[in-house]
Amino acid sequence: MFKTIFFALCITLCISAPVAAISQPKAEAGELDLRHWSFEQDGTIRLDGRWAFYWENFIPPQQRALASDETIMVPGIWNGHERGDTQVVTGHGYASYQLRVLLPPDTPQLALKVVDIGEAFKLYVNGELLHSAGKLGTNAQHSRPGFSRSVLTLPEDVGSELNIVIHVSNYHYRSGGVWNVITLGEVSGIRTLNELELGYAIFLVGSIGFIALYHIALYLQRRQDKSPLYFGLFCVAVLLRILATDDRYLTLLIPSISYSMLVRLEYISFLLGIPAFAGFISHLVPGAYPRWMSQLCVYMGLVFTVFVMVTPIEVFSEYLTLFQIYLVGCVLFGLYVFSRCVVEQREVARAFLFGFIVLAIAILNDVLISMGVIRTPVPLAGAGMLCFIMIQSYSLSLRFARSFTQVEALSRELEGYAHTLESRVEQRTRELEIANTKLEQLVSVDGLTGIANRRAFDDLLNREWVGHTRRSSQLALILCDVDYFKLYNDFYGHLEGDDALCKVARCLSDTLQREVDTVARYGGEEFAVVLPDTSIEGAIKIAERINRAVRDLHILHQGSPVSHELTMSCGVAAMVPTEKRRPGDLVGLADRALYSAKAAGRDRVVAAGSEPGTAGKSQPASADSEVAENT
Repeated sequence: MFKTIFFALCITLCISAPVAAISQPKAEAGELDLRHWSFEQDGTIRLDGRWAFYWENFIPPQQRALASDETIMVPGIWNGHERGDTQVVTGHGYASYQLRVLLPPDTPQLALKVVDIGEAFKLYVNGELLHSAGKLGTNAQHSRPGFSRSVLTLPEDVGSELNIVIHVSNYHYRSGGVWNVITLGEVSGIRTLNELELGYAIFLVGSIGFIALYHIALYLQRRQDKSPLYFGLFCVAVLLRILATDDRYLTLLIPSISYSMLVRLEYISFLLGIPAFAGFISHLVPGAYPRWMSQLCVYMGLVFTVFVMVTPIEVFSEYLTLFQIYLVGCVLFGLYVFSRCVVEQREVARAFLFGFIVLAIAILNDVLISMGVIRTPVPLAGAGMLCFIMIQSYSLSLRFARSFTQVEALSRELEGYAHTLESRVEQRTRELEIANTKLEQLVSVDGLTGIANRRAFDDLLNREWVGHTRRSSQLALILCDVDYFKLYNDFYGHLEGDDALCKVARCLSDTLQREVDTVARYGGEEFAVVLPDTSIEGAIKIAERINRAVRDLHILHQGSPVSHELTMSCGVAAMVPTEKRRPGDLVGLADRALYSAKAAGRDRVVAAGSEPGTAGKSQPASADSEVAENT
């Protein structure tokens, strides 16, 4: 186990090694001397150090002289900053930061990289406003938080020095101040730095996102084992954490995201990531610890998450220390579990412990950075999480590979018995498929006409009703009835009647021009036509086309009082489905319209809310028809 810990520490040092940089000058007493710094050879420089600090004072941006002996560390928060012997700065308030930067001769055109000064700010260089975020204010009513991630190009001729003034206000978050690094360099160097950081973030997001999808897909393929699901959800939480913190890359994907939502995601990502990871451990190494410990971890994470979702930023951000204690406690608990698994010589336990130690060190590093205890150059959580996730993915793949090997061995043992069983299963499967096909036809297809039956019509209408309710679009229905069909049966016999119904059903199906339109046998000599996304006017035209098509069949009907040939009456209705209405309302409208068509003499089309006209016609007659068309 000690070798595992040693190698984990080595990996962590390798992760943090690239962030080490050459010794850079620091700001002292509000001044940074760069007269011996070469931007072409030495590269970019962080404006770290002690800046001049003016609490509760927005100094004039053009002020060049340092009018205050009070200084504050940048990057850092102003919480707890001591002013004299009595006053201690709180998280809420406003202040000015000032830094004079002495430049070398023949300085190239410079640029600044600024990330998320909290929570609202204006940045001036040599008296000119260069950038701002949120709305500055001297109280909570006049202040509005904002976020920014920008590369700011300075004017070409800035002279021999830069006078940087930053006005900052904070009334919504627990901490205020210039808490992120501000970097100065020539334009190409700053842009290269920005592109490298963006590329690093894309690499992290892409890698972790792919691993998350892979493990969720594994769970969907085999749901008996939930460890890949929890691990995939943990990866999603890590992904959100990376996007919502540091350089706030989530704002590139969702430019309209609000400040409050971004901060909530920053908190929720690790509060939900912990329960997901606890679920992963409990399913991966069952019995390694009491179940109540896992449940406590999950319930605390869910309670904290709800608390963050329902309270304002200024409330839940005050509990960051409590959340961090919860996080550190869970990390220590995870170390205990994996160490115990190594002692018990459980499967791939060493790999899990190795990866978790790397993750734990990276998380503790970032927690200490946020608390202001240490000042390592960059956060390590992203790289540490990626290292841990890749190790766990490899371990899970080994686990699956061993499972597959065992399955293959069992398969070879049962191969002799499988041949007979397979043939029987195939035969039975074919029989079941044939039976299922026949059953589906019996259930949904009318046995006489070959079109959809009443049950299929009801199912279709219910589905279309739900879809049109969601889209708020019109759904039309035509109810058709063969005129005096009982007299037809009495005159020609039921065999001829069945043949006539089959011809009418084929005629209705051929008349419909869209694949989404459906004709069904509603009952006896009645048919129903469902027309998705169709207005009342369009439905009337289709009904008139159906009416003419049936007459054009020229089926003799000597017993009909209407015509010597078979005719059809149609009732048309259309409405926009809502949650308060039911499919039966549309059927009722169409049924009443069909009744009106019959009462008016048959062989015609009548729309709901319209007066019956001549055969195949319908004319809106009142305000009711206008309602039907717009319903």
